[in-house]
Amino acid sequence: MENNNQTLQESGVKAPVKEYNTKRLVRLTTITTILCFMSILALIMLYLSLSDIAKGGQDLKLEWFVVGLSFVILAVFIVVVMITIAFLLPMPGFFGKKKK
Repeated sequence: MENNNQTLQESGVKAPVKEYNTKRLVRLTTITTILCFMSILALIMLYLSLSDIAKGGQDLKLEWFVVGLSFVILAVFIVVVMITIAFLLPMPGFFGKKKK
């Protein structure tokens, strides 16, 4: 016995509506936005640190710390973006056709 939405609509029974976790999606979007701005600042600081390292100098511990911190910020940003996209994929109209 086949149970799809078309047979349910023909028989007068409403098809079950798939619910999406919008609270989690809003939270992830907020975190992604914050990390986006942090990543932009990290890229600027990374450029400044690497240019200072390239010039050479005495104590470069702070510059290398900024390079490592920038790497961590950018890595976390990429992971959060991938998680956000994973939550967006099943939503109708994002990558697939919109359902009427």
